Amino acid sequence: MAKNALDGKKCGRSFQSSVGPKTVSSQLYRRISEVLVNFNDVVKAGQVIARVDPEAYIAAVKKVRAALNIAKATTGLSQAALQRAKAAIESARIASKAGEADFGRCAGQAG
Repeated sequence: MAKNALDGKKCGRSFQSSVGPKTVSSQLYRRISEVLVNFNDVVKAGQVIARVDPEAYIAAVKKVRAALNIAKATTGLSQAALQRAKAAIESARIASKAGEADFGRCAGQAG
């Protein structure tokens, strides 16, 4: 790690250029693992000047993947519960029809 690496700090520095002062700043609040340029170095547009430590992003991805796996498992359980409910409804319909048939036979015998 570079000796001038920043630990979890947003950084903004101003620089003087041939076209006027420029400010370089970070939109991230993450640890800088490597600084690739020194103060007053000439840099080009698009040049990588620092690297962000990927550990926080790796941890965030793992957390989101775990949440996704939990959601998938919950969906599977919900779908299984839905199938059981549909089977119970069908069973109740069959029992109801059988009960109506029995009632019809009993009513026919009584009358």
